[in-house]
Amino acid sequence: MWKRARDDNLKRISTAELSPGMYVSELDGPQPSAPFTFTGMYVNGPDDIRVLSQHCRYVYVDLSRSDRYAFLRVPATVET
Repeated sequence: MWKRARDDNLKRISTAELSPGMYVSELDGPQPSAPFTFTGMYVNGPDDIRVLSQHCRYVYVDLSRSDRYAFLRVPATVET
């Protein structure tokens, strides 16, 4: 079973709650179907959220690396 290291700066959130400015540090587990190697990324907009949503349900956002206003924004709308 996949386990992540405990880190108080990480917050587990649904991909539906992602907003631009958040820094995604980890995915919810190994993603063998993902077309990329994941090492972390800033969410820039709906396209980033769409890609993450296709490969996982939850992500771990690094609070210390995210824009401090990102959690005040309404999540970006993603058309499916």
